[in-house]
Amino acid sequence: MTTVALQDLQAEIGRCLALVRGGQTVRVMDHDEVVAEIRRPEPQPEDHSSWAQFVERGVREGWLTPATRSNIDDVLQELSSHPKAPEGVNWQSLLDRDDRF
Repeated sequence: MTTVALQDLQAEIGRCLALVRGGQTVRVMDHDEVVAEIRRPEPQPEDHSSWAQFVERGVREGWLTPATRSNIDDVLQELSSHPKAPEGVNWQSLLDRDDRF
């Protein structure tokens, strides 16, 4: 990771952006404090078909950790039996909503 002083950023912006294009992150320092990071933007999924590719890439690059539970019924049972769970909530209906991925 490369660092650049805040007062030098304007003069070094071209070099910094070249590093970012190459996949590096550049930290901007103001005295001994990191005040910003310049890096490539995170990919945004455009539709549901690219979601799997988005997740696969995140796992591969290390910025996404997949869920460890595979049995949703166990999760629903745990949610509904939690002491602070509101009564009368249909957890399955929340999972079946069309507005979630």
